[in-house]
Amino acid sequence: MRISCKSCSILGLTGLMATVVSSGYSATLFSANFDTDQSALFAVVRAPSGATDSTANFVYDYSTHVQGGGFTPIPIPSAPNSTGGTTQGLRMSANDGAEVVNVDGIVAYPNVTGLPANAWRMTVDVWANYNGNAGGSSGSTQATMLGATTTSATVCPFAGGPGTGFYLTMTGEGGAAADYRTVIGAGNMALNQAATAWHGGAFYNNLDSVWQSFYQSPPYQTAGAPGKAWNTYRLTVNGSTAQLEVKRPSDTAFQLVAITNGLPAGLISPLIGHTDINAGVPTPLSLQLDNFSVFDNLVIEDLPTAAKDWKLYE
Repeated sequence: MRISCKSCSILGLTGLMATVVSSGYSATLFSANFDTDQSALFAVVRAPSGATDSTANFVYDYSTHVQGGGFTPIPIPSAPNSTGGTTQGLRMSANDGAEVVNVDGIVAYPNVTGLPANAWRMTVDVWANYNGNAGGSSGSTQATMLGATTTSATVCPFAGGPGTGFYLTMTGEGGAAADYRTVIGAGNMALNQAATAWHGGAFYNNLDSVWQSFYQSPPYQTAGAPGKAWNTYRLTVNGSTAQLEVKRPSDTAFQLVAITNGLPAGLISPLIGHTDINAGVPTPLSLQLDNFSVFDNLVIEDLPTAAKDWKLYE
């Protein structure tokens, strides 16, 4: 018998989803621990397509990073799902200043085969770094990207563009008017904040009391923002809805962060990425070396038959 949850509350939906998902996923279709050079497992796409100053370093030893500008140093430890304390991951940066400054985005698409459209889950450890101390400094406002499109050829800049899919972005230091954003669409992706219900009904800015309580300082340097600490994100795409969860440094279980509705069909290309949401660069430019996202321990699974049959997200 099928059970429809179209009228479920967010609280009820969360509880039911946790019950079904915990029953297990049928197959791991892709995994990357980045302990070796795994660049061949990904397709890297930049926006604008001719941008040369957005980077993807697949063999980055993040334990070697030293915060510049005389700001408080926060060492990057081994990611929460690493084995044996390894510290190599995928470092992504945007708008490093090697060309005319603009709004840049860079996306890595895992080369996963056999992924059922709109019926999968991606889990990944993420460290969002930025220049400056709490609240950031000159040119520090950039964002991590998580989402999916219908093809890995899609270019995904921060503000959207041609393509079919969606992605959520989160700044590391709360430096934007809207630190939590949704870009979504079929044929053309554009900013659509109404598509996502964020944690606890929070507004999109890190100063919202809900975010201030959720991302507390410490362990986060900037209250209300997820930067400069490891977070494990779990993005579940099921039918026309996506659910984003996070496991923070002190969590023993995943916490619901966002529910996005109105997804287009055919989402078979999960993405991770990093974007500069402004055309400017830090002053001095050397501070840009502190603006990046690190990804580690990425796993993609298809959904269990039970979850797909129950139509939890429709």
